[in-house]
Parts: sequence; structure tokens; C-alpha cells
Amino acid sequence: MNLFISRIRNILDKIRLFAIKYKIKPERSGEHIDNQKPKEDTEMKECKLEQFLHDPQADLGTGLLATRGFGFCFTLKQPHRWGKTEEGILILPFGGIGGKLEPNELPGASLHREAIEEVGSDVNITDHHGNGTILMDSESIEKISLATDLPNEPLPIIIFRSPRAEAGRKPFTNVLIYAGRFTSGEIRPIDDPALIELEAELLLQLAEKPMSVKEFQKAGGKITSRIDLPDDGILKPIGTAIAAARCLKAGLLASRILD
Repeated sequence: MNLFISRIRNILDKIRLFAIKYKIKPERSGEHIDNQKPKEDTEMKECKLEQFLHDPQADLGTGLLATRGFGFCFTLKQPHRWGKTEEGILILPFGGIGGKLEPNELPGASLHREAIEEVGSDVNITDHHGNGTILMDSESIEKISLATDLPNEPLPIIIFRSPRAEAGRKPFTNVLIYAGRFTSGEIRPIDDPALIELEAELLLQLAEKPMSVKEFQKAGGKITSRIDLPDDGILKPIGTAIAAARCLKAGLLASRILD
């Protein structure tokens, strides 16, 4: 019996040494994606833009990940989308320019229209043909090789398959997020009440812990608003902004994506 136990121990010791030598780690389940780096496959999965445009399980929306000299530029969402904390403090969500597509409208045309309507400037969209697109949902994130048969249609930098859908809509929303620069140096909030501009590091901080308007400005953030905002109002990234933060944290998105 003692000889048998000794042999078993020797086998287990060899297994442990093998694992250490080749850095084999046990798989972990239930860990949040934000605490993990995505797998780096030698070959990316090939997908077509059309499969996301015509997904029967998902509505379709667009988002603009815009940069200016100051950093990323987002819009503060309209007051009917604001919430409140238990203490009655306003929660002010901000995200990318964009929205639902009109009938028979392609994503690129939608973003040109939305940018003019929301900030008074057209946008030059960066086409990511051949550069890989980040595909993400609420739990996973990976880089895919994306192509399209649509002539002159740009490819998004991120596709966010969001499960947060409004009542009466499809189970998911495929948000196609594009990188771009405004064609005009002068932009202003038109439909939405304010512009929110910030550098990548501050966006990552907000994704971890939303902060007040006063704290945000003290930390170096810039707000251009056409209405009075409460100093204690809590700025919270949503949609395109939170997707960008997750990609930055995963190391899949450069902090200055258009440089």
C-alpha cells in the first residue's frame, strides 16, 4: 500500500513540474471579461458586415467614436434618459453620436446624418478594411476579420452586440461603432444638451467609478453645454463610451485611435 501511494505521489509531482515548465494554468469560469485579456489567435475569425446588418435577432444602431485634439468626444444624452440615485442625485449618461438607422439607410450614411444633426459638423469616417474589427457582447471580446460586398461602405472598428433592448424590440441590438474625425473645427451640442470631451485615462476611470460634473472638470474633462448642469450630477458612460473603455482596458484599442 505504501509503495502504491509513493508511486501516485511521484506521478503527481511529475504532472506539477510539467505544468510549471510549460505554464499551464487551470481554466477559470465565471470571471468578468474586464479582468481578462482576450485570447490572441494567430488567425482571426472571418465575418461579413452583412450578417450583422441583417441579423434577425437584433435591431441595428450606430455609434461614433470621435476624437479631437483634446481626446475622445461624446454627447450627453437628453434629459428623458437621465436617472437618479437613491439620494435623488441626477445620473447623466453620455455616449457616442449615432442612433437607429432610417429605412434602407446604410450605417455610414446614418453617421454622416447623425453627426450633422447632433453637433453641426459632418465626419470623416476611418475605414478599417484589413485592420480587424473588435466584436464584443456583455461577456466576451475578440478581434475578427470583417469584410463586406457593399461598395464604398466603411467597416466599423467595434461591433457591440448589446442585450439591453427596449420593450417591444428584438432581443439584441448590434451597435456598429465607427472611428472618425469631425470635418469642422467648430462643433456644438444641438439635439443633445452637451458635449463631453476627455482623454482615454479619464474614460477608464469613469468606467470604473462614475464621477460628478465638478469632479470630472477638476480631473481635466471638458464640458460644452447649452443648459445648466448640476455640479453634483453623476456622469456615467454608456453605449459607445463604455464599449471603448472595455476595448482600451483589454488592450485592443489605442488611446489615440486616429493618430
